[in-house]
Amino acid sequence: MKLSLIFTVAAFVLSTSAHATEKTREIRWYLAHSPSSTELKNIIEEYSERLYKKSSQKLKVVVINKASPLNHPGSDNPVGKVGEGQAEMSQVTISSLKKYYEPIMAFDMPFMFRNHEHAYKVLDGDIGNKILDGIYHGELNQKTDKKIRGLFFTYSGGYRIIYGSKEIKSVDDFKGLRMYRPGNIPGDKFAQRLGVKYVPGNAGFGSLTYAYSFNANQIDIEEGELNRYEVFYRTYPELKTKANYVIDTYHSLYLTLIVVNEDFLNSLDSATKKIFLEETHKLAMDERELSLRLEVENRAKLIKQGVKFVKLPEAEEKRLHEIGLKVREDLPKLKDWVQKIEAVK
Repeated sequence: MKLSLIFTVAAFVLSTSAHATEKTREIRWYLAHSPSSTELKNIIEEYSERLYKKSSQKLKVVVINKASPLNHPGSDNPVGKVGEGQAEMSQVTISSLKKYYEPIMAFDMPFMFRNHEHAYKVLDGDIGNKILDGIYHGELNQKTDKKIRGLFFTYSGGYRIIYGSKEIKSVDDFKGLRMYRPGNIPGDKFAQRLGVKYVPGNAGFGSLTYAYSFNANQIDIEEGELNRYEVFYRTYPELKTKANYVIDTYHSLYLTLIVVNEDFLNSLDSATKKIFLEETHKLAMDERELSLRLEVENRAKLIKQGVKFVKLPEAEEKRLHEIGLKVREDLPKLKDWVQKIEAVK
């Protein structure tokens, strides 16, 4: 009896000792920019805590960026960081993946999604899966030693709107207005068809450039999602007089994709991989829900602060929509994908 008890205690000590000494694996998540809200930061922290707990302390997310001491020199873009194995995962704009698989640009088409329900069915269904497969099996990804794999689509702010210093009442009012070139090709084509005038630079310069440019009267309008605009408006007081109009165009969704390094994913044992994928999927869904909620809350905040929301008259909305649909003629290679997305009920 005593001998059996000794063996039982010894086995327990060895088991707990091995578990305690098992090294926690850090998952470097490269963020190109800081979270746009405290709520988003909290969601990421909760994701890391859940992953750490459910994996029995095997996995822990560590957020890194350019300024992080864990960051390595090399590519500055998130896709490059993950592809080069300098980060295990990231969240990237879909426009940054067009060189991996051009059909993903269909998601940026003006007026592509009828509503959020339509978008969910497309992103989480057969079309979304085929786009992910296309990215992975694409020529560029297969050439690299460190491959990326797209996991789940999410939102980074919801629908795009146009904001600026001008109260636009007609589609014709866009003609000649100055703006930076949009960061996605369909958006670029849309702006050109509206007759805007591009100024040197691009949308990737960031919020400080926007604020300076509006204040210096260098641009008249910009494209962006409402949640990001609320951050600009709150951070830079000059926008209160220089960019206090929001045009409710709702012309496209600002989508991102959570990507992971393929070698890292394959290195996980089956049980740990299952936990990682389940929790990362939950993160993507939580981000979508947060974006939708913040869109409503931020609109109410901005109205209270004096921002003027402009809804085009019905006839002008129809004209805007028709111009957006003409962008499909500019990108004929996407025709089949556009038709497949439209067919989703």
